[in-house]
Amino acid sequence: MQDARGRAAELREAGQWVYKTDIQKFFDRIPRTALRSEVQRVVRDRSLHPVLEAFVEVEIGDGFDPDWKKIVDLAGIKKGEGVRQGMPLSPYFAGVILLKLDKDIEIRKYPVIRYVDDIIGFFPTRQECENFDKYLRDKLNELGLSLGQIDAAGSKTRIYAPDEPADFLGMEMRFVKSGRCELRVSERTIEAIEKNFAAMMEIDNLLQKKITLATVGGRIEAMKRGYIAAYHGASNMSDLKSRIKSISDPLFEAILEEIFGIDLARLSSKHRRFLAID
Repeated sequence: MQDARGRAAELREAGQWVYKTDIQKFFDRIPRTALRSEVQRVVRDRSLHPVLEAFVEVEIGDGFDPDWKKIVDLAGIKKGEGVRQGMPLSPYFAGVILLKLDKDIEIRKYPVIRYVDDIIGFFPTRQECENFDKYLRDKLNELGLSLGQIDAAGSKTRIYAPDEPADFLGMEMRFVKSGRCELRVSERTIEAIEKNFAAMMEIDNLLQKKITLATVGGRIEAMKRGYIAAYHGASNMSDLKSRIKSISDPLFEAILEEIFGIDLARLSSKHRRFLAID
């Protein structure tokens, strides 16, 4: 992911108009028949075909949330269609079904990066962005896949002018005074991270994920390390670390106060050490 972002920043310095999109409900709409055919074509070892095809046919089992069936229905996920997102093989299947598109983009020498279902291109003019949009829609339509309309409300298909920060994989690409394009963690992304930490205060949410008092501290630390690693190299990394620290450090104590109904600030240092919060 970091390589994709870095390469995107380099390309923006050469072609400053940015076309950004992702394929609508990509994993849920991957055509299984076409995917099986591509797996058989790409994977030469025939003994692997039945194994891979079995994963293509995997459906969603019981979820953590009591209303998981309703959530699945609202998401538009249908039995017999698409590939279940979250499987280790899902990104591989994405690459297989889009392999012909990738090769055609490469042959045409479009300055484009695809990361799973996120696609970003860099062009000298807005018109060239619109031309690429038409090309991409035609290619995806052959697979029964689609994109949102450019700059429409709620659509993830955008065209950014040279003076606009452009989003890609949770980070912004923006020009600084030196003319260099830098990568920043967007405010929207930081707010989403803070919201994920805040959700750790909800005991029902923790239980649904099978997180207990014995494991919640480790989970919080793992989240901190994961986010910092995911956005390594961002120009505003110090701000990201500070925001994560400010919301995550008091989180374990807040959970204890919620459970036991006590003011931990009033505990002696001995008691705090015993609870591993000192």
